[in-house]
Order: sequence, then C-alpha cells, then structure tokens
Amino acid sequence: MIEPAGGSPAPACYNGGMKLLMSVLLGAVLCTATPAADAQQAPAAMGVFRTIPAAAQRGEMQPPWQGQTRIDGTELRFAPGVQIRDQNNRIILSDSIRRPLLVKYLIDPDGQIIRVWVLTAEEAAAP
Repeated sequence: MIEPAGGSPAPACYNGGMKLLMSVLLGAVLCTATPAADAQQAPAAMGVFRTIPAAAQRGEMQPPWQGQTRIDGTELRFAPGVQIRDQNNRIILSDSIRRPLLVKYLIDPDGQIIRVWVLTAEEAAAP
C-alpha cells in the first residue's frame, strides 16, 4: 500500500483508479492518432458544402510571400489570423500555395485579406 508523506495510508482504490485512468487516456490517444483511412477520404467522396459570402470578391491569387500576395495585379497583405481554405474547406497555410489559384476572398476594414476560399472546378465555372 502507498503511504503519502502525511503518514496515513492511501485508499485501496487509489492504485486501481490510476491504472484505469491511464488505460482510458492511452486508448483515447491511440484512437485519435490513427484515424481510419476511409474517414480521411470522406469529405472528397461526399462533396463539400460550404457557404462563401456574397460580398466575397473573385480573383486569381499569386503564391503568397512574407504575409502578402497579389490578386489580379493588386498587392494585398494578409490580416493577422487570416484563414485560407482549400477546395475541401480545410484550413491551409499560405506557404503551401505554390501556383496561382482562382479564389474568392474577403477584405477587412483595414484593407487586408481576412478570408480566402480556393475555388473548386464547379465554383470556378459559376459566375
């Protein structure tokens, strides 16, 4: 039996409770660390529903560099906390963009880009 510094013995359920807690935590970590392969492909197979605000402007965005980009020839800065979403509506890093992309984007009151949506083929075909 474990005896804490105070001298009184710890309850008998202490060791069993800790083992159960550790087992549950380890199981949770293992379940989240190895997702099923079909779960990763579900969004592409099912299609992605997303709402792009009507106020979003459309343009061709050049690959970003040092917190700024060029859209249709206009130099624009990214706002702190900018969100760039790919065709599957996942948030991506600006550094992952390596080629010009057709996008819709929102400008904040300071004139900086706050949201970007990379358009799918269907969205690009729409006016």
